[in-house]
Amino acid sequence: MTKIAIILCYFGKLPENFSLFAESCRRNATIDFLLFTDDTPTHLPENMHLHPTTFAALQRRVAGCFDFAITLHTPYKLCDYKPAYGEIFAPELSGYDFWGYGDMDLVFGDLRAYFTEDKLRKYDKFYAFGHLSLYRNTPENNAVYRQPVGMDYHKAFTTREIAVFDEINGISAKYKALGLPFYDRQEYADITKASDRLAITDVGITADNQLHPNYSEQIFYCDHGRVFRDAYCNGQWLTDEFVYIHISSRRLPLHIDPAADTYFIGKTGYEPKTGVTTRADIARYNALDPAADKKQRRHRQRLDLRRKIKKGFIRIKERICK
Repeated sequence: MTKIAIILCYFGKLPENFSLFAESCRRNATIDFLLFTDDTPTHLPENMHLHPTTFAALQRRVAGCFDFAITLHTPYKLCDYKPAYGEIFAPELSGYDFWGYGDMDLVFGDLRAYFTEDKLRKYDKFYAFGHLSLYRNTPENNAVYRQPVGMDYHKAFTTREIAVFDEINGISAKYKALGLPFYDRQEYADITKASDRLAITDVGITADNQLHPNYSEQIFYCDHGRVFRDAYCNGQWLTDEFVYIHISSRRLPLHIDPAADTYFIGKTGYEPKTGVTTRADIARYNALDPAADKKQRRHRQRLDLRRKIKKGFIRIKERICK
């Protein structure tokens, strides 16, 4: 079986629902998760390997990989360095056929059902976003981020701005421009920030890759290590499955035991699931509320505007300092 390791870097207190995330890792027992953190978690699953470190130590480690002065002033800036993890963490990745990076604001489904041996033979990179990507572990593939096409890694690594080098306009665009074997199907449930309820975003998803449209009545759930969505539409029940669900910028209460085999994931939190999904379950845990959606969209627009203004100030300051 192809050996896979997924690198997780987190500094500060681990996320509130880390136990639920770790349980979803445990259920993917044939994949290793390498956790680099300054926190001291306990009761980790056997396939999650703790690498105690500090952010300062990691800053020095990353800086030592390049012959120019880098910018790595906050842990969040690490997202720009994710495509270089194959080189940065080369000692820990020795012996693995594939390596990846991921976020912790998600719940994994059955990863091996999607990263099949047939696909792993064909492709050098899987998925376009920073919440989960996978790379073939070879010197040539680990150095693709340095290729002089698309976004310049030197610029991404020296600006204080978050360049989002780990996503569609960064490393993923390089793979497409170079014609490298790149698997990029929308098999994940990336939850939009612009909705009150849990709904799948279409940001960054091309029309021909929009595999999972939203429905007026829908709810997500986990069932024995797999992630599903049930939807009621035109008098019929529809069910689809995902490699993972990514829930960013939300604090969902945990109303279940993290080791539960089955549970709903809705806007009210992680909720008990005891039987077949009903419309009452959807209304209770993930109801569509147009007024609340409108309020949420306005909130996200204000946050996006602040972010753009901040980026503008960073660019002006960097131009002045040159």
